[in-house]
Amino acid sequence: MSRPRSTDKSIPISIAIPGSIARILDQKLSYTSSRSAWIVTAIKERLEKEDDEAPAPSIRDAPAIQLLAAAMTKIDKHTAEYQMLSTAFDFMRQS
Repeated sequence: MSRPRSTDKSIPISIAIPGSIARILDQKLSYTSSRSAWIVTAIKERLEKEDDEAPAPSIRDAPAIQLLAAAMTKIDKHTAEYQMLSTAFDFMRQS
């Protein structure tokens, strides 16, 4: 019976790393350990860390004056709504 095929196939890539880094990595790995597996794990950890550190910007985090300015760009300048937003924007800018 043959082994089941992987759903996430490995793609061979070539990268260049400094010799000193390769030597340190080789010292840390046992004879039976896989360099590729170690590097894949390191990449996954780095990607997860970056995802955790850089949350998507939220409208809740935006200052009110920035939201007003954004809203003003979407409204016709000749309307009462624009005049109301413009007044609020000027008031906030003076504060």
